[in-house]
Amino acid sequence: MTNLDVAEILRVGLSGLIFLLAYLTYRLLRAEQKRNRPRKMILGTIGGFMALCVLMAVLGLISEAIQEPQPVVSLPEIPPDVNWEVYGSFVPPDGVDDTIWSDGRLIIVPTSVKTEVGTEGRFTIQLSIERGKAFEDVISLIRYEHPQFTAQINIAEEHQKYADGDEATESLLLDKTALTRSFAPVTGFAW
Repeated sequence: MTNLDVAEILRVGLSGLIFLLAYLTYRLLRAEQKRNRPRKMILGTIGGFMALCVLMAVLGLISEAIQEPQPVVSLPEIPPDVNWEVYGSFVPPDGVDDTIWSDGRLIIVPTSVKTEVGTEGRFTIQLSIERGKAFEDVISLIRYEHPQFTAQINIAEEHQKYADGDEATESLLLDKTALTRSFAPVTGFAW
């Protein structure tokens, strides 16, 4: 125990300091015992040093006993994401025939997610959303841009129409489950 890392011992706090002082007292006593004739003055000094160690140990124990426990601060648990799927389709406006759907692109605002527009304008959106949030909390707009036309769904508006159940303003949102949304065909408008 000759190579003590003093800095590491002192990082423990008061307990580390008390241990270090007791160890130094032990080393002083041991060194003095190796002499042929122990010196009374040195033994008295070592005795005083030992008394100081005992006093500090008692004070350390008292301070630990009266100190209020600090609350454990833990980081909030990050909930896992939930996989969502959204379905719908786009219809070209009158006068636009033979639409090649791969010529267009599906844009999701405000995030980019996995999207697919298949034949006949059917689209699928797959995304992970933080647990506790809904599709409407994360996505505000679904937009399809084609060289000949554009079609879009304002998510908040359609969700509100669906929630209101007002037949006069029929919602494009046809079906809603815990992790899916299904939209009616959306007719595009020509450029």
